[in-house]
Amino acid sequence: MGMDFRNQMGNTTRFSNLIPVYTIRFAFWLLDESLTSSQLMACGLILSGVVLGQSRRRKAPLNAAQEAVE
Repeated sequence: MGMDFRNQMGNTTRFSNLIPVYTIRFAFWLLDESLTSSQLMACGLILSGVVLGQSRRRKAPLNAAQEAVE
């Protein structure tokens, strides 16, 4: 019935990790900034971290009632 806030927080965290990538992209596109190799490597590192974070399987967290029973 209610919203699943844990799921929403996970989605927010995922997209907040991409802020530096979008900042560099828009600076290049809108401000005609030059990209350095270290900036491109940093973007690759961030994107690979997001992909790894998405692909990792996690156990469903137990709520307090289930923990008390076990």
